[in-house]
Amino acid sequence: MELEEEAPQNSSRRWCWPRLSRELEIKKTEIDNRQQLRLAETTNDEQLRDICLSGGLRREALTDGKRISIVKVDAEVRGIQLEVQKLESNLRLETRRGGGNPST
Repeated sequence: MELEEEAPQNSSRRWCWPRLSRELEIKKTEIDNRQQLRLAETTNDEQLRDICLSGGLRREALTDGKRISIVKVDAEVRGIQLEVQKLESNLRLETRRGGGNPST
């Protein structure tokens, strides 16, 4: 009976690892995007700035008028970094529970 109860949990864990891995990669990409936006603003690179803002970033939340708010960008980067840390912890926990990468 115990094995029958564990089977759904193991299946769920195998599904969980790829999802957590993908979320982690997305969050790391979001950090990179915000850092590129910050660089564009500090170097006054209007072309890079326009590319970053048109790339799906939340334009309204990151600007003060027509200028990029470095403070807002930095705050978003920190928030995303905390999410990355949480996802990394969850991924390690799932790996230790036996729901590690099914391809290994």
